[in-house]
Amino acid sequence: MAARGDFECKDILTGWGIDMEWPKPLPPIDLRTLPKSVLVTYPTSLHHVRTREALLTRSAELFHFVEEGKLQVSIGGRYPLAEAARAHEAIQSRTTTGKLLLLP
Repeated sequence: MAARGDFECKDILTGWGIDMEWPKPLPPIDLRTLPKSVLVTYPTSLHHVRTREALLTRSAELFHFVEEGKLQVSIGGRYPLAEAARAHEAIQSRTTTGKLLLLP
C-alpha cells in the first residue's frame, strides 16, 4: 500500500476486501490530503452485473476465456465437501494460492 504522499494525480485507491490483520491494519487516510484526481473506490460485482441476464452473459464470456486459454485459473487445492472445514483452515492460515475447490 502506498503511503499518503505516494499518490499521484489520476491514481486509483481500491479496497478489495477488508482484512484488518494482514499484513497489518491500514492507517486511516484523510481523503482531503489526496490529489483531487485520485479515485477512491470499493468495487462490488452488483454494481457491474445488475441482472440475471447480465450475470449469465458475463459468466459465459468468462468461461469462454478460460476455454480459449486467454484466462488461466490457478487451482490451489481440492477438498471433498465433507472436509470444507479443512479448506477453510487452509485459507485462514494463508498457506494457499489460487482457488480452493470443494468437491461433492
